[in-house]
Amino acid sequence: MKRVIITNNKKVKEAFEGKAEVKYINSTAIDIFEEARELAKSGGKMLVDPTRMPVKNYYRSIPFLVDGGAPSERSIDLIESCLGKLEGKKEGFAKEPVLAGLQQNKDMEPIKKVMG
Repeated sequence: MKRVIITNNKKVKEAFEGKAEVKYINSTAIDIFEEARELAKSGGKMLVDPTRMPVKNYYRSIPFLVDGGAPSERSIDLIESCLGKLEGKKEGFAKEPVLAGLQQNKDMEPIKKVMG
């Protein structure tokens, strides 16, 4: 079983490299969710509920446990729900926010809790 984090947050990448497989994508939250959906379809199980995080946050980090089992329907459904909320808002996520450091730290908090 391996731990995987899909993120666009450089702070998460730096903090968890070596502790988990970090898939850093220098792109928007929408792209993070699309990559997360693919991982969930291949048997990854999300460790946090992304619907509990603010939708407007530019930074997204989604931790998974991957054991090679069956696809996680719950994970896929949650990701689809988030993608539905973000649909048509890609332009709003195109620029890194002015208060990037605050958003990066807020994004990292749940990852620290589940990944240690």
